Order: sequence, then C-alpha cells, then structure tokens
Amino acid sequence: MNGFRFSNTADEYDSQDCFVARMPANITTVDELFLALKTQLKFPEYFGFNWNAVTDCLRDFAWIEQRQIMLIHQGRLMLSENELSIYVDVLAEAVSDWKDGEHSFEVVLR
Repeated sequence: MNGFRFSNTADEYDSQDCFVARMPANITTVDELFLALKTQLKFPEYFGFNWNAVTDCLRDFAWIEQRQIMLIHQGRLMLSENELSIYVDVLAEAVSDWKDGEHSFEVVLR
C-alpha cells in the first residue's frame, strides 16, 4: 500500500517540516484508539469519537500547518480483527485522498 510503511525503528523527523503524531503502544480498544488519534493528531473539539468522525478528520487537517503528516504507531494494535480491518480501511482511504492534496499523509506501522 502506498503511503504505508512498516518499520521497527523510531525515525526522527524535523517538526518544522513534518507534523509527527506518535500513537501509544498496545492500543487494545476502539475507545483508546479514538482518544489517541484525537490527542496525537490534535483533532478539533467537535470530534465525535466514531469511525465517521475519524474519516472526516483524517480528510481535513486544516488545523495542521505542516504539509507532511506522519502517523506513527509505536506498538502493536491489539484491536479485534473487525475493528483493525475497519481502521486500516479508513487509513488507506485517507492516505489515498491526500495523494495529490495540500497535505501528504503517511502511516508507519510496526
């Protein structure tokens, strides 16, 4: 998948050029995932803590000044198979939507 990278190292990025969101390790529930996304990607206050809200926010990023956005998962996602599948689909759509947009969005998974 273009826009997805798999890595076991903690790469360094210049925060002036790149907005880096580092997700906590070992997320086990969708509620933990939603809270981590809101916190790390600085989602707006109106974020609704559901998949539609995640999709909407990942396709906006108006509040982020940097053009390049990196979402780095520092640990294994321990969600149910169904929830993990939904999350990967949402991320893939967002990455694809930003391909030629004003932002670039890349996801790094362990």
